Amino acid sequence: MTEQRPRPQYGEYASTEERLAAGGLPLEDAPPRPETRIEPTAVTAPAPDPAIAGPAAYPWDRALTFALLVFGAISVIRAAPGLLDFSSTLREVYETADLGVQYSNDALADGIGIAVFAAQVVLFALTLLLSMRRLRAGRRAFVVPLIGGVVAGIITLVLMIAAMVGDPAFTTLMNSPN
Repeated sequence: MTEQRPRPQYGEYASTEERLAAGGLPLEDAPPRPETRIEPTAVTAPAPDPAIAGPAAYPWDRALTFALLVFGAISVIRAAPGLLDFSSTLREVYETADLGVQYSNDALADGIGIAVFAAQVVLFALTLLLSMRRLRAGRRAFVVPLIGGVVAGIITLVLMIAAMVGDPAFTTLMNSPN
């Protein structure tokens, strides 16, 4: 029993020569081979792969991100002395505000100052890492330092309030009727 296949139509199984002959085109000899020797002046460098180079979709974003990161680094460095001796910083704040009391819980203030400084350093490192990743990926990155700064500010504010509320002199001042 032989397999009955439909007859090919429209050159489905035809070779190139059969298709050319069916179309009435003359069969040509093999095309001439190009010269195998390459001239050094004819060689051009390949175009760089955009996936490797990293897209520069937002050219202003890189400059703005670096400026915000530099601002953040300067802020963390400048805040370090005041945070590492936070009890004396709070004493100065009390004197400047003319509250009529003096900060008295030095151990709490110094512990909170170290915690605030550590949080700022860790947040800056994370912000730097995430910003660099987004820049390499060609995505907007300037929002990362902004968000990092806001989070650092919130953490600093909350911990500073905790240091002030933990001071018996401040609590007495807030509870006084004056």
